[in-house]
Amino acid sequence: MKGTAPVRIEALGYKASGEGYEAPENYDRGNYSIQIGSFKDQQNAIRLSGEMKKLHGYSEVKSALVNGEQFYRVQAGVFTSLRAAEEAEERFAGQGYPGSFAVALD
Repeated sequence: MKGTAPVRIEALGYKASGEGYEAPENYDRGNYSIQIGSFKDQQNAIRLSGEMKKLHGYSEVKSALVNGEQFYRVQAGVFTSLRAAEEAEERFAGQGYPGSFAVALD
């Protein structure tokens, strides 16, 4: 069955040498951005990214192949903690981007 559902993804750590994962010293620290949209039309993604760059100083379009289809994901803003990124998610949602979510840049 195909469809969508809300999910929560929780980081367990970083891949260690060999098998298993190592927990980071602090999950809150890092470099994050907010994915505010995903488009099949690259020009739409580029247009939104340009607007976001003017407003937030950073925006980038990342391409991804999903089930054989090409998508262009727009990320905006840079945040140095997960907490700050999650607060930004709420601001973006209030500005008309309700499906926004934090993504790690590193």
